[in-house]
Amino acid sequence: MSETVTERVAANVRAEAARLKMSQRDIAVALGVSQSSANRRYLGITPIDVEELFALANAFSVPVSKLLPEDIRAQAESA
Repeated sequence: MSETVTERVAANVRAEAARLKMSQRDIAVALGVSQSSANRRYLGITPIDVEELFALANAFSVPVSKLLPEDIRAQAESA
């Protein structure tokens, strides 16, 4: 069974958070949500919406595209 886009975005968020040594609490603060709500997004249970994606990219100091799955990023760049 393949991963959903939600799960793949969450994996990219986890990778960036790990790279920056950010905790799930830091993610919650960046999103303005409770730690349990952030955890559900962090694990790919709850989809990260567009506003949240921009907030995370800002917190990580990366372009939003960095948080998208690679195939979707490539599609957007070639359009």
